[in-house]
Amino acid sequence: MKSPSIFYSRYVTGIDKKAALEQRFPLRGESPFGDGGIDIFEDGAFHCQVTGRQGTASEFLQALYPLLSDRGAKRAISIESDNQPDLDFETL
Repeated sequence: MKSPSIFYSRYVTGIDKKAALEQRFPLRGESPFGDGGIDIFEDGAFHCQVTGRQGTASEFLQALYPLLSDRGAKRAISIESDNQPDLDFETL
């Protein structure tokens, strides 16, 4: 099962995988940007409560890793949105 909420559970403290799989939105956790809380919405968008920073899952990942290309971000999200315990590096 692929879900952007599973992707965010890997980066946002306070969002556990169980809540992500149950799809209870908005998901809430501690922003990895150090700006307070963050909300994750059903469409994969995020919103930081204190600073107002917001965007798509790709923009979220590129904010964490500024040198990541659009294509790289989309590929990473596709892989990290999968509910697999380990990545299969043979398919990369």
